[in-house]
Amino acid sequence: MIWGEQDRIIPVAHARNFSTSAGSSVEVEIFESAGNLVQMERADDVNRRLLEFLG
Repeated sequence: MIWGEQDRIIPVAHARNFSTSAGSSVEVEIFESAGNLVQMERADDVNRRLLEFLG
């Protein structure tokens, strides 16, 4: 799961709570200096992380 730390629509606390309740089966990547549109705001970083995950 990817999340922008500065997300004002769905706060990053939701990602942290979900990952805690889901256990080790969920990977969470929180991107600093990004909001709700993290995939656009940090496109290169998000794509790099996705390729690492899928690789």
